[in-house]
Amino acid sequence: MVGSSTRDGKRRVSTNGVSAVFDSPHGASAPLTSCWSILRKLPGAQDAVLIYSLPVAGDVMALNLVLVPQRQTARGMALAWGEMEGVQGYEVFVATKRLSPEELEAAKARGGTEDCLVARVGPEVKSVVDDVSPVGQPRFYAVAMVFADGVVKPARFRALPDGATGQSVTLSAAKGAKTGKSAQTPAPPAPAAVARGPAPAPRSVPQEDPLEARKRAQREARARATGEAPAGTPSSAVVERAQQVERAQQVERAQQVERAQQPERAQQVERPQQPDRSPRPERPQPAATAPLQQPAAIPLAEDLELRMTGADQTWDGLRIYWERDPRAAAYEIVVSDHPIAADEVRDVLAGRGDFTYAAAVAPSVTAVIDNVTAREARGWYAVLARSADGKRKPHPFQAGDAAASGKTSAPFLNPNRTGEVRAEAEGMVEEARAQWARWKAEQDGGARREAKRMVQDALLVFPGLPSATALAGEMG
Repeated sequence: MVGSSTRDGKRRVSTNGVSAVFDSPHGASAPLTSCWSILRKLPGAQDAVLIYSLPVAGDVMALNLVLVPQRQTARGMALAWGEMEGVQGYEVFVATKRLSPEELEAAKARGGTEDCLVARVGPEVKSVVDDVSPVGQPRFYAVAMVFADGVVKPARFRALPDGATGQSVTLSAAKGAKTGKSAQTPAPPAPAAVARGPAPAPRSVPQEDPLEARKRAQREARARATGEAPAGTPSSAVVERAQQVERAQQVERAQQVERAQQPERAQQVERPQQPDRSPRPERPQPAATAPLQQPAAIPLAEDLELRMTGADQTWDGLRIYWERDPRAAAYEIVVSDHPIAADEVRDVLAGRGDFTYAAAVAPSVTAVIDNVTAREARGWYAVLARSADGKRKPHPFQAGDAAASGKTSAPFLNPNRTGEVRAEAEGMVEEARAQWARWKAEQDGGARREAKRMVQDALLVFPGLPSATALAGEMG
């Protein structure tokens, strides 16, 4: 089957040597996959012509893909997936925000939009690395499988920070190979790269001391003002005068240091220091504390069954809290989007689980805030108590919001992924500041109550946020 668009906004479909022109409710940009799903059900092309001569409703099917939020790393975020039989290719989506299925479908039909980059790779590719997004910026990733009959299904993949391998394909290369002129053109090579013959090895240029650079700039400016010598080639008189000024400055600095030390020396002469005959207390030696080891650093020695408990993410961050165990050397918290089976436990604790995050906290910590699961999503949780010899056992815990748990302040489960939560709390602070300004200008009691409420909400979403703490102190 071959599809094309006419100048009047209609779609032309050809199959078995017969062509049909029909009006699409979505115009000429409607995807051809839904048209093929109808044509392949009909025995002959004549029936296809009759069908598409009628109006077709709802021929655009939204892409129902799982968008995984991640933050771009220094060497690029890598996406990896397994081999699937019957796949004719893969489509990789990199969005700057969370898109709806309809927006994903529109990005796929256009080959990419301002909010979503779409790259297509062949079935032999099993890993793609994002070399387009800036470092530190949040992105939403999804991978779709395209089969021979045109069916598009979501693919299970893993997001690996700095996890590119020798077989990984860069997004810029994949985008350039598929979209031609619309792809991002690579930067032109440096002049040294097109020089004839082998390029010489780069020489390390020693960095100039800032103080010496400033002195050199002053000398050159004085030389240009007097016209005694061109810039870069000062005359001997200019050089000598600059050296005299530099020596005078050094002498002045030495005299200042000497004058600052004279009172202290006079006090030492007037009041000689008496020897201290009191017994000196023994200075306690700090105990050498080993750094907390994460779950992946301690292999699982025995079989273990996780007791996963499901809970919905809350607006202020779901609190996972438990009682202390005096025998525990650390607690390990496991968060996943699905219940973990017995054969997945070893891979999950080793950091190889799909859509799963495991972290260890100190034995003094009895609560964490889940900043891994998306808002209004459902997560599955488990807590393990790890002893000093590395043995693990399930530990009872509870989950709830700040009001139900009483944990208004707690550390985040993933301390390296707080950008989105901070941005959300900062937005609350800005709204609270606007309401507070309205209270001070108009003495509106409702604005005052709303400002205080929003500040407290911001401190629940991001405990200890400096801007929220300062505004709360101003409100009193």
